[in-house]
Amino acid sequence: MPTIDPSSTQKRQALVLLNTVLGEIGMPPMTSILEGTDTATQLLFLANGFGSRLAMLPFWATLTETFSTTTGDSQTTYDLPVDWGVPLASTAWDRTSRWPLIGPVTAPQWQILQSSLSVAAPQYRFRFAGLQLQISPSPPAGLNLVHEYLSTGWALGLAGDTNTVRKPRITSDDDYVLFSEEMYICGVKAAWLGAKGLDNRDAVAEFKAMLEASWAATNSSSILPFGGGCGSFLLGYQNVPDTGFGS
Repeated sequence: MPTIDPSSTQKRQALVLLNTVLGEIGMPPMTSILEGTDTATQLLFLANGFGSRLAMLPFWATLTETFSTTTGDSQTTYDLPVDWGVPLASTAWDRTSRWPLIGPVTAPQWQILQSSLSVAAPQYRFRFAGLQLQISPSPPAGLNLVHEYLSTGWALGLAGDTNTVRKPRITSDDDYVLFSEEMYICGVKAAWLGAKGLDNRDAVAEFKAMLEASWAATNSSSILPFGGGCGSFLLGYQNVPDTGFGS
């Protein structure tokens, strides 16, 4: 869970970020994001809509959380966290048995699992249905199941002396956003200009450039050694990616 200390952080609070947007488009600043003027109200809606859509992109390490649950005896359905956003592929595991979970399976596959004869296997299948995780076959009690996901809480609210509460939107002047601030400013500015029917092509281009830079800064890739890491292999499973073979 991210934590920001307002007394020491160099990050800017929500009021400062949105006033930066207003300053860059030549408008006077707000005294509060909740001051209720037409400008403040529209800008807050645009800023929250932009942040929520941005959070759906599977890029952001700052939004990554781990959902962990312990199975009950023969219980096949489990509630997902309230901030559940986008599940991250290949992160579902049964840590008790040390097997990956298989899925998410499709609706036809799930019906086969539920309706036909099946043979017990060491690995469990899963799917997401609404705000629930469903697994098959029925598990014993005590299995620790985990899955990584992107939280919908892209804003961070104050709790006591620090900002530690994930929120799906900014609702207070002293909230923080967990994206790159410059990228966020560019995106909100482009949204504002577009909503006003003004030319936002330069702002959109600026946002796209900042999006690429922010993605590169927060997502690293593993090194692919072509010399091989062990044995006498030149090319093999040690140094060839799982995809991208051939043209």
